[in-house]
Amino acid sequence: MNMLIVDDEAFVLDYLSDHIEVDRFNIQQIFCANSVDEALIYVGEQAIDIIITDIRMPEKSGLELLAQVRSQTPDIIVILLSGYSEFDYAKQALSHGAFDYLLKPASPEEINECIDKALKGRQRSQSTDLVQEQAQQKNTTDMQSAKEKLLLDLLLGSRYTVGSVSDRMASLHMKDLSDSPVRLAILRLEAQDSAAADSIEDTQLLSYSLANIAEEIFNADLSEPSFWSCRDPHDYTIILLEESYWENEDQFRDKLLTLQQQIKLYLNRSVSLLISHSFHFPKPLDQEYHQALRYFWKHIGSHTAELQYMDISIKGTEYRPLSRLYQPPSIQNLMESGQWDEARDRLDFIFQELESDIYRTQDHLLELYYYLCSALSYISHKQGLRLMDLVDHPEYLRNGYYFKTASQLKNWVLSLIEQFKKSFDEPTSKKHSHIIMQVHRFIEQHLNEDVTLKTIADHIYLHPVYLSRLYKKEMGMTLSAYITKIRLEKAVYLLTQTNKKIFEISKEIGYYKPQYFISLFKEQYLLTPQEFRDKQLMEVSPDNK
Repeated sequence: MNMLIVDDEAFVLDYLSDHIEVDRFNIQQIFCANSVDEALIYVGEQAIDIIITDIRMPEKSGLELLAQVRSQTPDIIVILLSGYSEFDYAKQALSHGAFDYLLKPASPEEINECIDKALKGRQRSQSTDLVQEQAQQKNTTDMQSAKEKLLLDLLLGSRYTVGSVSDRMASLHMKDLSDSPVRLAILRLEAQDSAAADSIEDTQLLSYSLANIAEEIFNADLSEPSFWSCRDPHDYTIILLEESYWENEDQFRDKLLTLQQQIKLYLNRSVSLLISHSFHFPKPLDQEYHQALRYFWKHIGSHTAELQYMDISIKGTEYRPLSRLYQPPSIQNLMESGQWDEARDRLDFIFQELESDIYRTQDHLLELYYYLCSALSYISHKQGLRLMDLVDHPEYLRNGYYFKTASQLKNWVLSLIEQFKKSFDEPTSKKHSHIIMQVHRFIEQHLNEDVTLKTIADHIYLHPVYLSRLYKKEMGMTLSAYITKIRLEKAVYLLTQTNKKIFEISKEIGYYKPQYFISLFKEQYLLTPQEFRDKQLMEVSPDNK
C-alpha cells in the first residue's frame, strides 16, 4: 500500500512522514508533493491508496485535487487537513468526497487513528450495500451541482423556453415552479474587519459553509423544503425563494436575522442580505437578478451587516464622481515623483470621502479601484516593470469585486505603495528622485506664477540644461510638458468642481492670457473650457437621466 502526502510547506511533509506508523498499516512507500499538479502526476503514475492533503495551497487547492481524484480514481481514500478551526459546516460539505477532515496541527495519534478508521472503512466498503450507498451519494452530489449550474445559467441569461426549464427541473427531481411567485436573496459574506479580500481557497470554503447554514435555517419548519442556491461570478450566494419561504413575513425576517447571527457565530464574519420583490418564475431571471444586483450595489454598497428588502420605489442618491480623487496633485503624480508620504496622505483624504453615505456604493468603490489600478500600472511600466510582479495578490487586479469595503481596498493599496516605494527607491537613483520631488513640489506651490525651466533650476541650484536633460531621462517627458499637464488637470478640476469664470481659472493656473489657455485646453480635450464645463453639467443633470 502507498500513501501520498500533499502540502506546500516542507516541514509539514517531514512531520507527517516521520509520524505515520508505516509498519502498523503495511505502507510500502510514502510519496510527498508540494502542489496539486505534482500530486496528480503521482496519482497517474503510482498505485496510491491514501492521500493526506492540505486544503489551502497556492494556485490550486486541496479541494480541486479532491475533485480530480474523485473523478479519475474514486476508490482512493482522501483525508483533508486545514488550519481553519471555524469550518464546522465545511465538514459536512467536504464529507461528500473526503473520508475525514482534520484540523492543523493534528497530533500523530489523531492522524494515525484517522488512517486506521479509513482502512477499516475501506474493508467494509467491499459490501454491496456500501458500494450502492457511495454510488447514490455521488449521484446526489452530481445532481446538486447540476441544480446549481441550472440556476446560474438562468441568472446569467442562458435562454430556455418555459417548457425546457420545467423539463430540466423534472429531470433533477425538482419541484416545478412554473408561474410560481418567487424572490431572490443575495447574500454577500464580508471579509474580516482589517483583512484584505479572501483568497480563492477561503472563498470556496466559506461558500460551502454559508450555503449549508442558510439551507438549515431556511428549511426549518417547512413541510416541503426546496432549497435552490448557487454562487455567482461576484462570489455572492444567490438563493431562489419560493412563496412557502416567505408567506409568513415575520417568521421569514426572523430567519434572516438568525442567519446573520449564525454566520457571525460559526464563521466570525458579517453577511449582508438583500431580498428582491416578488415575481413569477421563470420571468427572465437574468433581468430580475441584475436589477437586484444593481440595487444591492447602490443601496447596500460598502456598508456591512445590512438586511434590506428591495423597494424599486426608493429613489437613490444621485450619482456623482469622487471629487477628492481628481483634486490636483493626483495620486499618480505624487507617486510618480516619489512623494510617497504625500500619496498616503492624499489616499487618507480620499477614503474619508468614500466613507460618507452618498459614496458608499459598489460603483464608487470600483471608481477608485480602477483609477488606482490605472495609476499603478502606468508608474510600474515607466520603470520597466510589470505590475503583476510587484503585488502580493495579482488576482485582485483581475476583479474589483473582491473588495467589499473601503477599508479592504485601502489596506491593499497602502501595502502596494510600500512595495512600490521599496522597488523604486534604489540607492543609485535616490539623488535623482529627490531632485524630481523638489521640482514637482515647486511646481505645485507656484502653479499660478510664471513657472519656467529657469525659475525651477534656480530654486534647486542646478543648471537649466542639466535639469532639462535629467528630467527628460527620469520622467520620459519634458519639464514644460509636465507643467502644462498639471495646469490642465487643475483646470479640469476647477471647471467641474467650482463656479469660477474662465479667466479666473486661467489666471489661477498661471496663464495670464485666457485665449492662450483656451487654445491649449482645446488642443488637449478637443473642447473649449466652456464647452467642456457645459458638457459635464449636461451629463450630471437629473433631467438627462
